[in-house]
Amino acid sequence: MDVIEWLKSTTGLISAVGALLASIGALWPQISRIRHPADLPIDGESQQGSVKHRVGIRGWFGSAGILLLSYSVVVFAARYLSERNLSPNAALTARAWEAFGKADYESAIRYADKCIEGFGPSADREQAKLETGPASLPPTGKVSDEERQAILARGVLNDVATCLYIRGRAAEALGQRQQARAAYQKAARYTYARTWDPKGWFWSPAEAASDRLQELK
Repeated sequence: MDVIEWLKSTTGLISAVGALLASIGALWPQISRIRHPADLPIDGESQQGSVKHRVGIRGWFGSAGILLLSYSVVVFAARYLSERNLSPNAALTARAWEAFGKADYESAIRYADKCIEGFGPSADREQAKLETGPASLPPTGKVSDEERQAILARGVLNDVATCLYIRGRAAEALGQRQQARAAYQKAARYTYARTWDPKGWFWSPAEAASDRLQELK
């Protein structure tokens, strides 16, 4: 997984939220000092040493807080910019995955359905064109840069098949077995579709859907 993909992943988001909270905790003493700058007068060398020690700690925490805050800003900015650059079908798929990851299955189905309904006909045409080609099935797992670009060029096909799989998984989680089977059966027809795993490889939503169908028998 490259840096950009990690920043866009759920793990990256969780780390950014954690860094933001940690930065607030680290910077809070500095903020409080600005709000209440008056300190009690301190006399004596030992007391002065104590003040220097506390100032040093505050400085260290302040630096750490700034670094953590900067990191969280970079992650949030990367996610925002990547979201803006996504095509409509890719954005819907990303939102469906995100909702599914949060166990918000109703929202996952809603986003998946928008992608399926809006881009399903285009995916059907692309699948039919590849079948009549005939084109060789794209590989799964780790692929070369050339193969990756060829797979990603079929974005609509990939996203519709992926959203059908997400819809099936979400319906299954809600106990809607019939709806899940219907989604899996449709996804299984898109044999040329591939789904990118942020860990660094492609997998087949058609094969994954077929496996789920076997589980539901």
